[in-house]
Amino acid sequence: MKKIIIIFVLISGYLFAQSWNNIVITTINEPNLVQLENFTNRDGIHIVVQNSNATNSIKYYRLNSLGSVQTTTTIESQGGAEFPSIAGDNDHLYISYRLGNNIITKKYIYANSSWESQTPISLNNHDCDRVDNAYDWRGLHIVYSQFDGSCCYETHYWLYASSSPTKHKIVSDQSDYYGSYPTISLSSNKAHVGFNSLGDAKTRDKNLTTDAWENTQSVASGSGFEKLHSGCDKLFDFYHVAIPGIIINLYVKERNVYSTSWSSPQLLEYSVNPYIESLISVTRTNDGKTHILYDAEQLIHRSYNCPTSSWSGEYEVTSYGSLTQSSSLSSASNDLYVVYREHPGGSTYIKYRQYDTAPLAPQGLAVQPYQQGNNRYARLTWQLNNEPDVFIKQNNAYEIERRINFLGNWGTWQVIATRSGNVSEFIDYETVGVGDAEVYIAEYRMRARDYNNNISGYSSSVSIEFQRFVPTAPGGSGGWANKSTESSGNNISYDYNLAQNYPNPFNPTT
Repeated sequence: MKKIIIIFVLISGYLFAQSWNNIVITTINEPNLVQLENFTNRDGIHIVVQNSNATNSIKYYRLNSLGSVQTTTTIESQGGAEFPSIAGDNDHLYISYRLGNNIITKKYIYANSSWESQTPISLNNHDCDRVDNAYDWRGLHIVYSQFDGSCCYETHYWLYASSSPTKHKIVSDQSDYYGSYPTISLSSNKAHVGFNSLGDAKTRDKNLTTDAWENTQSVASGSGFEKLHSGCDKLFDFYHVAIPGIIINLYVKERNVYSTSWSSPQLLEYSVNPYIESLISVTRTNDGKTHILYDAEQLIHRSYNCPTSSWSGEYEVTSYGSLTQSSSLSSASNDLYVVYREHPGGSTYIKYRQYDTAPLAPQGLAVQPYQQGNNRYARLTWQLNNEPDVFIKQNNAYEIERRINFLGNWGTWQVIATRSGNVSEFIDYETVGVGDAEVYIAEYRMRARDYNNNISGYSSSVSIEFQRFVPTAPGGSGGWANKSTESSGNNISYDYNLAQNYPNPFNPTT
């Protein structure tokens, strides 16, 4: 009986640690919504919306992890803007879209919380049918289609490494390929561009190390819209195939990012309503999984496990039996974030739902001496977690532990402080005056806790040597050891330094 109870507790804890939170109805009312897309970093869930208004056709909203609106900004005050796409990282945020004769990109400036226009890209008075973008440390990679003026659409690529676009390429320029509905995804050193050529799904890669474009690859025939996605050294091509009637099937093919050989097609079919109604949305999480979201009169989530090369079962993110006007999926660490608006006859308020997992262990923990007056203390710094539900947590988002070594004997780990999710520093004032002028070692580690109290594993540990402060002698200095070390686990490096004693602790009269 005891074993059964223990197993139940463990399973219950596991389910609590990773699950879909309740659906949140936000305060964002978009009755004229055409399309939305979202991107998530530690600052929150960033949503770009296209609507059919005569003015203010592109809007930006930022939610916190609870679904509360933090920021609302009009990105485009003119009407008629379309195909918005959003991308970035924790320090960069971009929105790209088509407006009239130009592809417009705007960059968020974190220093003054404003949006800055980048140099636009001209369409040369031609039409466009999609814009897509992706960001890495090289800059913003953007693709779009452009009618060539005679018969065909072409897929174009640019890179915003600064405020002006560079490295232009007509991607669909081999063997008279057409280039409609382009899509882009990035792996470690490649840009993967997909496009549709008269019903055939095509891809072409750019080697970002050599700056060279490789040959076009054929993926599938008879396809409609497609979406490329790279994850765990694989490239996935999700594409639609229409069959007579109203049914549109969703297929996927995959290959290694360095290969040209595609797998056989796999049908990703929803068991209740075996057809899809809208574009697929794709993201990847820190654990290497690829996640998809698509509309089959429910919003359906599935994930791909790379080690087992298998897809999960279907999960109904929504529960209403009708179409979704538009939806989008993003991720931060291992959490997922879904935003959507219901069908035209349903609610016009944007809804939000989070798949909540335990945070990742804090990264970048370091310790250095910190001078304050005549004393020196241990100062800890670390990188803020990527999860927005850690960033908004107050008081105990970061839990700091310490243990002390004296003459080779370690004490027990103890929680000595907690910090809010937007704080990345702690000064340990207790490291001065511990012991009596002997050399000690303080070792530190920490873990993160999100808003729903899911807790991470421990960070790597760091250590520093210290002494009780000794008053400064005339012409002398205090009694701090001068060696700082970092460690992982218990592999600690010891290096001692004997400082001048003043006064002699064994004979205070000297």
